[in-house]
Amino acid sequence: MQIVRSFSKQEAAQVGWSVRAVLVTAAPDPVIGRRLAGLGTQVECIGDIDTALTAVMDDPSHADMLVVDCDGIGGLTEARRIVKLMGEVALRVPVILISADCGLQTFALERHEPTVMRAPLSAVSLRVAFEHVFRRRQVPRVA
Repeated sequence: MQIVRSFSKQEAAQVGWSVRAVLVTAAPDPVIGRRLAGLGTQVECIGDIDTALTAVMDDPSHADMLVVDCDGIGGLTEARRIVKLMGEVALRVPVILISADCGLQTFALERHEPTVMRAPLSAVSLRVAFEHVFRRRQVPRVA
C-alpha cells in the first residue's frame, strides 16, 4: 500500500521567513550566507567576531540568530569560548557554530548552548540546524 500526502504549495513557506541572522565569516562570498538567504533569512555578514558579538550583545533585537563560520576566526574551541561570553544573550539569540574540526554534530538541548555543525555544510543540514534552533519559536502564518 502506498500513501501519498499532498499539500498546497502556498502553505509550504520558507522556514526562515522574517528571521534576521548575523553571519560571522571571513569568506568574501560565503556559501553559508547564500544558503541562509535561500531559507528566507535576512543575512548580515560580519567579518570580525568581536564586531558581531558587540552588535548582538548591545542590542539582542539586532538579530534572531548568530551563525559562526569557526574556521575563519580561530577554530571551534575559540568560538565556544566566545559563545560563553554571551551569557544571557545566548538565551535570546540562538547560535550555530560551523567547523571542519567538528567530529560530532551537536544539536543543543538548552537554549544557551550552541548547535555545532560539521563543515562543509549542506543545504539540508543547515535547514535541520535552523529548524532545531527555532523549534520553540512561534512564526505567524501568512494567510
